[in-house]
Amino acid sequence: MGLDKSVLPVKPGHPAAGKRLLFINDQLVALPSSLLSIFQKNPIINNRLIYPILNDLFQAKFKEPDSDGKAQAGISGVAEETVHEFFSRRFNPDVANYFVSALCRGIFAGDSKHLSMRSCFPPLYEAERKHRSVILGMMNAPRDILPSDSCDLVQAARRERWAMWTLREGLGLLPDTLAEKLQEKGVQIRYNSPCQQLHVNANSCKVELENETLEAQHVISAVPAKALAYSLSSHDFLCQQVQDIISVTVGVVSLQYDGDVLPTQAFGFLVPALQPSWVLGVIYDSCTFPEQDAAGKKTTRLTVMMGGHWFHELFGSPQLVQKERLTQHAMESVREHLGVDTPPEHVSCEVLEECIPQYVVGHQARLDAISAYLDERQLPISLIGSSYKGVSVNNCVHNANTAVDQLFTD
Repeated sequence: MGLDKSVLPVKPGHPAAGKRLLFINDQLVALPSSLLSIFQKNPIINNRLIYPILNDLFQAKFKEPDSDGKAQAGISGVAEETVHEFFSRRFNPDVANYFVSALCRGIFAGDSKHLSMRSCFPPLYEAERKHRSVILGMMNAPRDILPSDSCDLVQAARRERWAMWTLREGLGLLPDTLAEKLQEKGVQIRYNSPCQQLHVNANSCKVELENETLEAQHVISAVPAKALAYSLSSHDFLCQQVQDIISVTVGVVSLQYDGDVLPTQAFGFLVPALQPSWVLGVIYDSCTFPEQDAAGKKTTRLTVMMGGHWFHELFGSPQLVQKERLTQHAMESVREHLGVDTPPEHVSCEVLEECIPQYVVGHQARLDAISAYLDERQLPISLIGSSYKGVSVNNCVHNANTAVDQLFTD
C-alpha cells in the first residue's frame, strides 16, 4: 500500500521493548526481563520466579476431561478453566494474581477470573496439552516460516525482531489507505450506511441499508457480534449465540505534558485487579514512539486506560459518565502512580462503549455451535472481526485473510 516509509518499529534494546512495569503496593516494579532475574527474589511475588517455573516443568502430564465433562486427576475438576485457574494451577496463585491479572487487564480490559484460557491464550493452552508443560511447549513451538515471496518489510521485521510497530501518522492511516486502494480497483464502499436487516439463506444474501437493498452471493461480517445479532432476520439460534458474546467499555484519556516528566523510560505500566486504582494501566506513548511528539520541543504523552470489566462498578453508566470525571481520575492516578505534579498542557477523553470482546468460559463452545449451525444450513456468511478469534489488529487481519482464502478455496 506504499506505507513502508511511514512504519515506525520498536526493536530490541529500546526501553519500550525491554522494560514493562506493574504498579503494586504503591510502587512501580519492573517485570523480569532476563534469565538471571528468574533466580533473584522478585518483589512482585516476594519469591524467586524459578520456583513457579519449576512447578510448571515438573507437574504430571495433563489429562483430558472424561466424557462427562469432569477432568481427571491433576486438574481443577471442570472441563474448561479460566485464565486465573490455569496459571494458578500451572505456576502458583501469585503469578495468576499479579502478572496474569495485569496482562488480562492490558489486553482485554478484562478479569482473568472470568476469561477463558482456551480462547484467550490458545498457544499456551495447547502447549500444556501437547508437551505436558507450558514452558516446554513454548520452547518446542515450531518457528513460523515466512513465505518466500514475503515483502522486504515483513522480512525486516522478523530479522530485526520488532517488538511492535505503528505508523508515523497513526494506525488510522492503515484503513484509510486500504479504502483508497480498493476504490482505485473499482470496489464500492458505502460509508455511514449501517445494515438495517440481513437476510441469509442457503441460496442468497440480502443486505438492507437505509435507502437501498444489496444482493450478494456471500457476506463477510466484521461488525461486533452484538451488532450482527441486531441486524439478522430469522435464525434465532444464531442471533442468541452471537448476542451472548459480551464486550466491555473502556475510558481512554490522553495526556500531554511539557518536557520529560517520567520517572523511568519504559513501555508503560499495568495495574493488577488486586491493587486499588482508578486505571487499568498507562502507556508511555512518547517513550515508545517519540517520532510522533510535537515538533520543536520535548513532550511526554501518556494514554490512560480505565474501566473495562469494572467500568460500571467504578464510573456507572457509560452513557451518563462525565468525561471531566474520567479525566480528573486519570490525572490523579498519574500524579499518584508516577509522581507527576505539573498539569498537562493537552487533554482528550473518549468513552469507547463495548469496544473489547470478552472471551469468557464457554466461548469456544459457542463458536463451535455457530460454526455447526452455519455449516448445517450452508449459510453463505463468514464471521470475522474481534468478537470471535482474537482481539488484536494482527488477529483481525489474519482471520480476515483466512476467511477470504477459505471462501475462494471452497
